[in-house]
Amino acid sequence: MLRNKNHDCKLGTWNCRTLTVPGSTRILTEEVRARGIGIVALQEVRWKGITERPYPSGCMICQSGGEKHEFGTAFLITNEMRKRVNGGRQPINERTFRLRIRCRFFNFSIINVHSPHLGSPDDGKEIFYGKELAVRSWWGSTTAAQNMTIPSTFFQHAHRFSCTWRSPQQTYSQIDHILNDGRHFSDIIDIRIYRGANVDSDHFLVMVKLRQKLCVANSQRYQPTPKLNTDRLRQVLSEKNIVRSKMLRRETRQNVENCKRLRRQQTRLFQNKKRSLEESDVQLMEQLSQSGESRKLMDAARSGFTPMFAKSCRTSEK
Repeated sequence: MLRNKNHDCKLGTWNCRTLTVPGSTRILTEEVRARGIGIVALQEVRWKGITERPYPSGCMICQSGGEKHEFGTAFLITNEMRKRVNGGRQPINERTFRLRIRCRFFNFSIINVHSPHLGSPDDGKEIFYGKELAVRSWWGSTTAAQNMTIPSTFFQHAHRFSCTWRSPQQTYSQIDHILNDGRHFSDIIDIRIYRGANVDSDHFLVMVKLRQKLCVANSQRYQPTPKLNTDRLRQVLSEKNIVRSKMLRRETRQNVENCKRLRRQQTRLFQNKKRSLEESDVQLMEQLSQSGESRKLMDAARSGFTPMFAKSCRTSEK
């Protein structure tokens, strides 16, 4: 498989705490563009309403806020990635935002979720986890229920490049995570932290490097037809020829019976070998049909595959 780094896509997530401070958006766009990240999911932007904000640098911020300057999720989209977002913006509430992206082989969705933390009020937790049907429909109650994986804990980096949050007590922990569908787990080739990016937040910028891959399992779901072991066939054939030559030289009753017995044994062995070969061909064509290999299925059909249906079509009447 060709590995072209030009097709790699950099995504990110960042809890910026607030973007209401003058000049914060300019600092944010500069930090993101300097690291070559195309799309960044933002949390706690603290903007009201649902709108899109273009900037002279070519970046655009799509926000999903509430009625107050609290919470708020958004996506920062650079100029290079704006053409891949074709009407795929779906703001849900101040804690959830869905974005649809067109990629190399197929489209995928980015769901930006800002969940309540341990110190949040119980009312906010109940609303988020129990009453938000939109969140439950896409996110599910658990990651295992939706076959989700957490690749942000998979890659081995130094401890300072794994922690995403600095507490007021100057301790570090990993609380910002990336989840993806288990079917596309191998598409994420790296996740790391940019500690140098600064927007006056206690969270660090999390970078995700994505490289889409096509599944090649369909072309490997079947095994090629094994070659027949003809040693036993050759042995029986040689024994029959030796007995037949004896019978031609001296046609006794015993030689004739031996020749008939070996002929029946040879015929039975040949029939069993042919039947096993046809059964393997049938299994091969079924595997090709199930895996969607239509071209290989037609090639196998044109190669002279003629199964014996005579026995299955016979009736008991003679």
